[in-house]
Order: sequence, then C-alpha cells, then structure tokens
Amino acid sequence: MARNLIVFLTLLGVISAGIFYAVQSDPEYNSLRLFEQTLQKFSQGSNELEAQFTQKGALIPSSSEFIVNFVADSGNILPITVTKIVNERIVTLVLADGDWPLSNQTIVLEPFIKESQLRWKCIEGSVLVRNRNKNCRLGYGIVTSELR
Repeated sequence: MARNLIVFLTLLGVISAGIFYAVQSDPEYNSLRLFEQTLQKFSQGSNELEAQFTQKGALIPSSSEFIVNFVADSGNILPITVTKIVNERIVTLVLADGDWPLSNQTIVLEPFIKESQLRWKCIEGSVLVRNRNKNCRLGYGIVTSELR
C-alpha cells in the first residue's frame, strides 16, 4: 500500500513537472505574458478614458506613451515602450520595435457597456488571437478594474 502511494506521488510529480516545463518553454507563453502585462499597465491609466466614454459616449483624441517592464526568460527586465493612440471610438496600443515578443504589433481596444459595466473589446489589432488572453479571444472584453 505504501509502495503504491510512493509510486503514485512520484508519477504525479513527474507529470506535473513535465506540464510545467511544456507551458514555460512554449514560445507563445512570453507573448501572452507581455499581452497581459500591457493590458494591466493600460488599465492603471484608464480611469480618465472610461470617464470620458461614460459621460460623452466618445473618447477625446490624444497620444501618449507608457513603459511595460517585461521580465525576459533570462531574468533581465526589458523596458518596452507602448504608444497609446486614442481616437473617438478606439484606443490603439503599439508596442515598440525590438527583440521581444509582440515587437511592433498593435492591440486595438474599443469601449462598450455590458450589464452596466464598462468593458474593452480587444479582438482587433495585429497581435495573433492565440497570444491574447481568454476574455479577448472570446470577445467578452476586459474590465480594467479587475486588472488593477
């Protein structure tokens, strides 16, 4: 009985380690992580945009930049500049060109209200669908207050 338990726990550990390694070594894992970090950083400065949209039904055009500190596989922190371009109906996030995942790609966010809650659609842009988080892939949109 004890031997069976030891064998079972050993197999469970080996399988878990294999799954962890497969997920961590997936080349798209870093792209997904950078996508999520970019949305999280966007959410930290989105209060003003959300107030504009809820009050006026539109956004005030502007342009600005912010930095996403992406932790590379090597452990180095890569400061990635993201340009935020706001039009009346959408926000486009452009990741700077360089040697990192999602280099020179765009994320397009469009505000909408669902169930009395402001959400941001993120199904457009040049980032591949498989590199987006679940809510963006499925079209549910993101709620920035949940990312802060």
